[in-house]
Amino acid sequence: MPAASAIFDPYEDRTARDVRNRLSVAFVKAVRCGAFEGLLSAVERICPPGTGRVYCAFANNRMNQYRHAFETIRAAGTADPIFQAVVLWNEGLFFEVHEILESIWNDAQQWRKEALRGWIQAAGVYVHRQRGANRAAETLAARAAAHLKAHRRELSEIGNIEELVEALTDPDRPAPVLEFMGPMVK
Repeated sequence: MPAASAIFDPYEDRTARDVRNRLSVAFVKAVRCGAFEGLLSAVERICPPGTGRVYCAFANNRMNQYRHAFETIRAAGTADPIFQAVVLWNEGLFFEVHEILESIWNDAQQWRKEALRGWIQAAGVYVHRQRGANRAAETLAARAAAHLKAHRRELSEIGNIEELVEALTDPDRPAPVLEFMGPMVK
């Protein structure tokens, strides 16, 4: 394994990208099957002894975020991926929002696909903003806002989609807390 850089940057460091992607996939799988324990063993494989400190620090931080999100999802007792994506969004897990939504995007009707595309792009905006890639965020924000404006009725489960559209147009505004309006499947 290559020596870790001083920062965790999955856009410039292949090992960081692999760690982030493997963690995200393992987390989405854990959410789908309702078993957090599987994620714990996946982390041990993703970040074995000898892995650079920066990678393990990212994995540990992500696991704390994952644990909280997982507990929120489990407490609600729902398998609704839109609800799950809202929880992840509100935890600031924007890369994982993309993973959850992509899993339903493939099977969605075209009208729903366009709304999901806008939300996936919005998650990408906040991934870019978190890493300081403001130009990429701005370009993606315009596309996300256009998709969400045109197809907002297709995401009626989110009560404040207009607030998200407004936040996308202001680079200084943080991601809004999304309001899930149901229906939840128990």
